[in-house]
Amino acid sequence: MANDLYTFRKAEEKETERIWVIIKQAKAQMKRLGSCQWDENYPAIETIQEDINRRDGYVICLNDQVIAYGVISFDGEPVYDQIKEKWANNLPYVIVHRLAVADEVKHQGVAKKFMLHAEELSRSKGIYHFRVDTKYDN
Repeated sequence: MANDLYTFRKAEEKETERIWVIIKQAKAQMKRLGSCQWDENYPAIETIQEDINRRDGYVICLNDQVIAYGVISFDGEPVYDQIKEKWANNLPYVIVHRLAVADEVKHQGVAKKFMLHAEELSRSKGIYHFRVDTKYDN
């Protein structure tokens, strides 16, 4: 990131608790806004642990404190195979899932920074297509 105080990198297992706090904040916000995309069962802390173990979990840190978390994956999404005719092409793509930003830094462009880093990472792998899904009420 442009500011040296920010870092973007793979999430580490030791950060699971902090990431879980951020995920719970996002769940609470969605609930307040009437969105049912995330609920008490999804994502679960085990989901986050699996993301990190697969090395698909990424964080943005501010002064070494995790302030955002998301999944960046190049492994495809099996559900997307069911809607192939809806996509413009079948070229390799990057997926961004479970993006959440800590309450204390919301509305400061952190999610945008995360997406820009996902794009940069994708380009570095020669992949130029994004697929991001969400429910209608998110």
